[in-house]
Amino acid sequence: MVYWPCQLEFRLLLRKRGVEYMKAVGLVVEYNPFHNGHLYHLQSAKQLADADVVIAVMSGNFLQRGEMAIVDKWARARVALQSGVDIVIELPPTLSVQRADLFADAAVQILHAIGCESLVFGSESGEIEQFAMIANAVATNKDAYDQLVREQMTTGISYPSAAGNAMRLISNQMQLNAYTSARLDLSSPNNNLGYHYVASILKHQFAIEPLTITRKGAAYHAVQAESGFASATSIRKSIFEHGDELTTYAPAVMNEAICTYLGIYGALHHWEAYWPLLQYKLQSSSPKQLARMYEMREGIEHRFLHTVRTATSFTTFIEQVKTKRYSWARLGRLSTYLLLNMEAEMMVKHQSPTYLRLLGATQIGRDYLQRNKRQFLYPMISKASDGKSDCFQENLRFNQVYYSIFSNKLQSLALKSEFAAPIMI
Repeated sequence: MVYWPCQLEFRLLLRKRGVEYMKAVGLVVEYNPFHNGHLYHLQSAKQLADADVVIAVMSGNFLQRGEMAIVDKWARARVALQSGVDIVIELPPTLSVQRADLFADAAVQILHAIGCESLVFGSESGEIEQFAMIANAVATNKDAYDQLVREQMTTGISYPSAAGNAMRLISNQMQLNAYTSARLDLSSPNNNLGYHYVASILKHQFAIEPLTITRKGAAYHAVQAESGFASATSIRKSIFEHGDELTTYAPAVMNEAICTYLGIYGALHHWEAYWPLLQYKLQSSSPKQLARMYEMREGIEHRFLHTVRTATSFTTFIEQVKTKRYSWARLGRLSTYLLLNMEAEMMVKHQSPTYLRLLGATQIGRDYLQRNKRQFLYPMISKASDGKSDCFQENLRFNQVYYSIFSNKLQSLALKSEFAAPIMI
């Protein structure tokens, strides 16, 4: 019997009656790389949710802001399991490289499908009531909200800015208290994602309790560390510019994982390494071919083709294409769609999850999977040979592109994890 719509109430009743079951808390993560703030988040989440098992939905090799992870999903999954996560489920490229609302909705659907009773996210706000109030206000005024977004977009600003402005206007119209309007800054990446997690739970009527903890230390994009915590952005910047060790701002297991990865493959992943591939894709494509790519709208393909003639690196390419309407993150996602040949027709068809790709589990995680696997709403895939769907096969193709910066010998070695390696325990 599938009882997901009343899952929370059902399991609370079991607990009151003394029936043993495992309470699961969900996290949505990228771990690029895993740092002290992430460790604080997962430890606090387990305590706050009073959970027995921690399930992380983790972006695979390609990330939400249109970047590639510096080390692959297997290395990051291993670090997650060594640090306190019990089950790691991949959020594949068709779902991970999406704007915030679609990214959050896909992750929430996976957490619901695998039986999570709560979702804990980090935010600058730290107060869940603020997210719930605004999500309810927007949901009950959906037509007015959509109209406000369209009006804001006509001023030439980006979609995230337009959506944030529309939310504030709706909040004012609903006369939400000034405290909420002043404190919940939806221009912050963590607050923005948090809002979309809550909105997704509300939209689907999932029995998932959203919870939030205050983000510790440096802001999301900060390049300076604060109180022993550094952002993933600043850590990546330090790695690529200075080759600094991570031990101050990240657990030792992450530092060891990066050193091991470098020892095996001799390089980390970043956009500049893929620039020749993107450059070739642009130079060998017509405007009509580019227009078929996902989210390629408003003639931006012509701007891409014009800029690639003179750009000498990925960074200079994006800087020259960027406008007030097109943020760095949106251009990064567009570039990823081009690199992976993600056409609109395919991406629209695969915007919702259809399977659970298991990357690894602890013994506690295995116990949870064994007890609950018959209730999962999507099939669990633990090895590539079990994934027969078109969507799964597309995502395998994208992961092969991820390793294409390596020699043929190293590509073959890397792909063994994808096709042949057993699930990490």
